[in-house]
Amino acid sequence: MSYIQGIPRDQIVLYPERLADVVAADDPVHLIDAFCRSVPFQKLGFTHAVAAKTGRPSYEPAQMLSLLLWGFMNGVTSSRQLERATKRSVDVMWLIERLQPDFKTISEFRRKNAEAIPALLQECTTWMQQQELVSGELVAIDGSKFRASNGRDRNFTEKTLAAKRARNEARIQAYLEELERRDAEEEQQQQSTGLSADQIREAIQKLQQRKDFYDGVVKLMEERSATQVSLTDPDSRSMKTNDGINVCYNAQIVVDSKHSLIVAQAVTNEVNDEKQLHTMAKAAQQALGVDTLNVVADAGYVNSTEIAKCEADGITTYLPALKPQRRDGMFSKADFRYDASNDTYTCPAGQVLTHSTQGVDKGKLIHYYRTTACNECPLRSQCTSSKDGRRVARRDDEIIRNVAAERGREHLDIMKKRKAMVEHPFGTIKRIINRGYFLLRGLKKVSGEFALAALAYNFKRILTIQPLTA
Repeated sequence: MSYIQGIPRDQIVLYPERLADVVAADDPVHLIDAFCRSVPFQKLGFTHAVAAKTGRPSYEPAQMLSLLLWGFMNGVTSSRQLERATKRSVDVMWLIERLQPDFKTISEFRRKNAEAIPALLQECTTWMQQQELVSGELVAIDGSKFRASNGRDRNFTEKTLAAKRARNEARIQAYLEELERRDAEEEQQQQSTGLSADQIREAIQKLQQRKDFYDGVVKLMEERSATQVSLTDPDSRSMKTNDGINVCYNAQIVVDSKHSLIVAQAVTNEVNDEKQLHTMAKAAQQALGVDTLNVVADAGYVNSTEIAKCEADGITTYLPALKPQRRDGMFSKADFRYDASNDTYTCPAGQVLTHSTQGVDKGKLIHYYRTTACNECPLRSQCTSSKDGRRVARRDDEIIRNVAAERGREHLDIMKKRKAMVEHPFGTIKRIINRGYFLLRGLKKVSGEFALAALAYNFKRILTIQPLTA
């Protein structure tokens, strides 16, 4: 019995006769096409939103956006790979009607519309509300580090730059001393070992060039009044990640509780989330068009100023209490009970600490509380080693943080739900869509790139919730 036979490769065939015959009715490209055809490109400020009457015709923004979204949904983010997909993938041929823009055209569309692309998420959020896919009642905020297109050796902080300069100077000095020793040996007509004098001079020249390079970086840092500088992508910053220190951007998302769909996103080069709470919560409130909103976030967002701004805008925050630092076997601030009516603290030994002095730290008023009973206290060794006894500090804005933390303690169900809401989107984006790093450079371009990733996640999630019917 013979094997199943294929069609000879040199035989002329008409395949497919119609693209619609080979693209299934439940293929994701139908959702992409429907969304892109509904986008008000001119209103959002996209280039070529209106076809020019003269000159060479341009590609329609709806088709270019469709191609980009298809790429992000399939983990294809490179413009060169997208160009190849237009010639190989049947669903792409159907989606953009067999157009074949080259990689430069694709790249230029993404670059020129970097500032307009983030606004697409607002259009998506409005559509999701119409389909009742979001509740608009409770959202979760979180941030994650995405690697920038900038190597660690092309990023310099004040600390690392000082260390590199000192090490370079030490090597130059060592070679100069070695060169002097060689010159002395030659005068005494002794045979030297190791590097020759010419090789040492060449090494010194290279080190001097590196010194000039480091001096240039110092000058650049001074001109920008910055504490660190990145040479490949100037907007990226060195940040702490799970696998060490890397040059990254901090991507922020706001996720609705109903189906874990992203309703707002942003990218910043702030190294932490401390100043992002109000900005992201307000963006979600505006995107959803609601007057009040409940927001849950992790401890990285605890900031009294941000919380106060949220409360003023009708945004109720649920945050965890900051855990005080505890040395082994020692009492922490959490072991001291505060009495607001008397403005006093009670220590684990039952002694009352009263207000003694106050000061200012980072622009915030700090109140200090003490007691004179420390010297004779049997628990002193577990409390303090200071000869002046234990001192408890209380920030002037601590009550604002405590209100949000108290809500978190009273609604543990909301706090537990937070992780399930925000970890899923970041996991999908990093594992499937853009693999946790950006191809573009500059905050504006990176923001557009991440917005496409957020849209792609939403589409993939929507297709899971409401599959297209064949």
